[in-house]
Amino acid sequence: SSFGWTTIYNAVDTLATCQGYWVKLGTGGTYTMTGPPVASCTKTFGLGWSMAGVPWSGSHYTSVGASSNPAGILTSSFGWTGSIYESRKDSLLPHGYGYWIKLLSGGTVTFDPPVAAKPVAALPVADWDGSTLWARAPGASGPHPQLHLGVAADQVVELPPRAPAGVDARALVDGIESWQVPEATRAAEYPIYLQGGDVELGWQVAERDRGRWSLVVNGVTTPLEDSGSLRLNSLAQVSLYGGGAIPRSFALEQNFPNPFNPSTTIRYSLPQDAQVSLRIYDMIGQVVRELASERQIAGHYQVLWDGRDDAGHAVGNGVYLSELRAADQRAVQKMLLMK
Repeated sequence: SSFGWTTIYNAVDTLATCQGYWVKLGTGGTYTMTGPPVASCTKTFGLGWSMAGVPWSGSHYTSVGASSNPAGILTSSFGWTGSIYESRKDSLLPHGYGYWIKLLSGGTVTFDPPVAAKPVAALPVADWDGSTLWARAPGASGPHPQLHLGVAADQVVELPPRAPAGVDARALVDGIESWQVPEATRAAEYPIYLQGGDVELGWQVAERDRGRWSLVVNGVTTPLEDSGSLRLNSLAQVSLYGGGAIPRSFALEQNFPNPFNPSTTIRYSLPQDAQVSLRIYDMIGQVVRELASERQIAGHYQVLWDGRDDAGHAVGNGVYLSELRAADQRAVQKMLLMK
């Protein structure tokens, strides 16, 4: 069977030139596709991801990007190794393969032969010495999806649509699916999308990241430390939590510093998602400042109180109370402001 792509996969029985396709073979081997050689391809694509083919002699990402109209609309390209996506940005696009390309807007793109012939080689995997979350078919070897945990925010790269078959794992980060998960400065949840039926989901956590990541599978939390794996079905509900291991208990810590002038930090922990209220009261029970009033995911938090009320006025010396409420739980700490 073979599939093309519009905004969804569509079964096709004719393979057009300059177009990319997924092809499923009943038996592995060498197959010949006949047709006239194509020296150059110019096609119109829409906004977002599209599948493209290249001319007989191949093409190069840089020249394709330079040919686009409007200019600068090509932002990314991926090929398929047979088991995993591989970035083709700034590299040769050999003939005989289809490629995902992403455009910032609709327009035309021309695939011309490369200026000079270059040997075709697999792209190296980018160096990464940090923590990873990986997925593969149980017992399988070879390349498989690996999520890099704790990258800089500008290193998060959007992946093309998932392949029609095979094992895949990717994180949802700010609305895009990616193999890069950014460093979390506060508690953060990243849904994990799995594909492939029975999947072995594993991790390798660097010593410096101990206690910073947790995996929640169907409501069961597993702190990620050292190395390990779980075998599960790709239909499982999976989330990755960053910004510290999920706390085991509800807690409001003593502010620091205390006494303070003019500001102090309040830390608290949530063992589960909840509607949270964090307020500052004076000693006669009046609300001085509301620091948080929102639904928050499980994790560790810290909030700075600058010694001002909700109107922005600096408050006077004295004892104040910090009150944390989440679900049916409540905690209070005394604080001393001394100027």
